[in-house]
Amino acid sequence: MHAKKPTTKKAIVTQYRGATNTRGSTIIARAYGVRSVVVPFDCEFDSSENHTLAAKALLDKYGWIGAYVAGGMPDGNSVVFVCADFSPAITIGDQS
Repeated sequence: MHAKKPTTKKAIVTQYRGATNTRGSTIIARAYGVRSVVVPFDCEFDSSENHTLAAKALLDKYGWIGAYVAGGMPDGNSVVFVCADFSPAITIGDQS
């Protein structure tokens, strides 16, 4: 088991993989330089929650901690999670 350590600046990308004749649907979570994790898609949860569970599985596997913000990817099947613990943050548009 890895010891808890400060989070990384690495983005986590999760991607939905549909069912085949031999396995059910899954969500795969990846980050640069580490092994990915594959989590079965749980029909008890919606798509967003399944992507979050997969990202959390990767965070837990490597002992990373921190606050992450999720955003959709253009392919419609993937979500990116970016650590929000680092500054400076980029602010776009009127925040009033």
